[in-house]
Amino acid sequence: MSPYRTPPKRPSEETASARSSAARRKKKTRKANKPLLITVCVIVLLLIGALVFGLVSAFAVDRNVVSDGVLIGGQDMSGKTRDEVVAYLSGLENPYATSTVTLDMDDSDHTLTVTQESIDLRIDAEQTADAAVSYAKGNMFTALAAKFSKKDVGYVFAYDHAKLDTMLNSFAKEVGGTLVQHEVDVRETEIVVTAGKEGLGVDVASVKEQVLGAIKPAAQETVVVSKVNTNPADIDVEELYETTKRDPQDAKYAIENGQVVIADEINGREIDVESAKSLLKGFKPGSDPVTIPFIIHEASVKAGDLSMSLFADSLGSFSTKYMTSNKPRAANVELAAKLINGTILLPGEEFSYNGVVGPRTAARGFQAASVYENNKMVDGLGGGICQTSSTLYAAVLYADLQVTERHEHSLEVTYAPLGMDATVAYGSLDFRFKNDTSMPVKVTASWGGGVVSVNILGTKEDKNKTVKITTETVSKTPYQTTEVEDSTLPAGKRVEDAPGFTGYVVNTYKIIYENGVEVENKFLHKSTYTMVNRVVRVGTAAAETPEPEPSEEPAEPANAAPSEAPTAPPETASPTPTATATSSGAPASPTPPEGL
Repeated sequence: MSPYRTPPKRPSEETASARSSAARRKKKTRKANKPLLITVCVIVLLLIGALVFGLVSAFAVDRNVVSDGVLIGGQDMSGKTRDEVVAYLSGLENPYATSTVTLDMDDSDHTLTVTQESIDLRIDAEQTADAAVSYAKGNMFTALAAKFSKKDVGYVFAYDHAKLDTMLNSFAKEVGGTLVQHEVDVRETEIVVTAGKEGLGVDVASVKEQVLGAIKPAAQETVVVSKVNTNPADIDVEELYETTKRDPQDAKYAIENGQVVIADEINGREIDVESAKSLLKGFKPGSDPVTIPFIIHEASVKAGDLSMSLFADSLGSFSTKYMTSNKPRAANVELAAKLINGTILLPGEEFSYNGVVGPRTAARGFQAASVYENNKMVDGLGGGICQTSSTLYAAVLYADLQVTERHEHSLEVTYAPLGMDATVAYGSLDFRFKNDTSMPVKVTASWGGGVVSVNILGTKEDKNKTVKITTETVSKTPYQTTEVEDSTLPAGKRVEDAPGFTGYVVNTYKIIYENGVEVENKFLHKSTYTMVNRVVRVGTAAAETPEPEPSEEPAEPANAAPSEAPTAPPETASPTPTATATSSGAPASPTPPEGL
């Protein structure tokens, strides 16, 4: 045993050692728990990030589109742009068409019903779209609420302020009392405001607020009105500005009783809002009348700038021939010409052949004649009117007017050059053109003796311009004859069941000359005419055995029918050129009946 002994530890040393051991154990524990803590923190951060991302995603929507869950009148507008919302609202039937607000005096039988028509009540598409697009922008929680629980922002309505004010003021006067509203007299160059007086009567301003608050789509509401001691309603200068502002209107051509007249120009006007507020400051019962001058904006075009030397020039004309022996068809050609004759188009107006000629019915005088239907010739009411539309089309081309709708026939025609025809079918195919000149034009038509002619009258803006229309046959597909055996016909007998039509593809061009020099050669359109084979039925029945001749030949019955005359060949015509062409559209298949 060593002579030396380790001295016993003092209490303080034992405590320090224990603390050191505990610290080492705690440090080891922290090291062991650190990965778990990091994992938990990462998970929490991810959850928070996902929550924030979801909130931001729901909130940070495109500022130019409607937020998710926003409705208008029950229709979901989510994701629509402002323009799309405006277009949707503009196409709706007026939801206020049957809305009414009835004012009922509580001390008399006087009532007033404000209807949609009386104040021109309607959707304000622009304001409603703005309300839908702006909803939930700037508030994350509102956006989330809309996204998950839907929000209908409803409609914002517009109305004629002046009409409503006039109705309410008239109602107030009718009800009576000592209250007199301020009187606003709108003159051509100024507004004169005359002071009213306080007293017992209808508070128009308050009643107006009640009426506007009661307006709801397709609702009939009642507002009870009481007389009160009150002052005349203050003049709302902003509203006065809106109800009296007028944009300038240029002098223009107009049609009255079938004649062209010149409508005088109307100068524009508006008040200076700040100046008007200053003039009306302190205005009250007993004040002197106040005159508010208009700022006048003169129209650009005066009546004197327009000429009444109208329809002096022939802009373009065309003629085609028809067979007078085909009486039903001839009658239709002439009736259509009569209906379009004298039609006047003001600058910018559009002509619709179907709109002017109208439905082809027997009651309106149309007769059954040959038409094209599904690449065949059949009888139909109005057969022949396409000759009139084609004649008009050619005249319009030579007049160099803008054609907005034109369709070629499905099969070839012979009364007009291919590529210069225009077929129509009521309710589907139309021929339309626009007066794109600065002066009125008139369609004149004449008929008789187997010739129908159309002349476009107007004012030549360029006396040195001439128009030529040319066509180019791109391809031609002759028809073949198809023979079909028919056991009901005697052997060898041939009967044409359907005529053949040659197929064509034709390009049409318009050439413009100035002083005889070509300045433009424009491709107008391609016209395609279907090839249809001729069908002939060939008899295959056995020849009948002739009966023995009687000893005496019987007399021919007095009522024997004459033998059937041969079918007349399709009519042809020699068009007299004077016009031009435009855009083409192939008819859908199966094609509607076309006037041939």
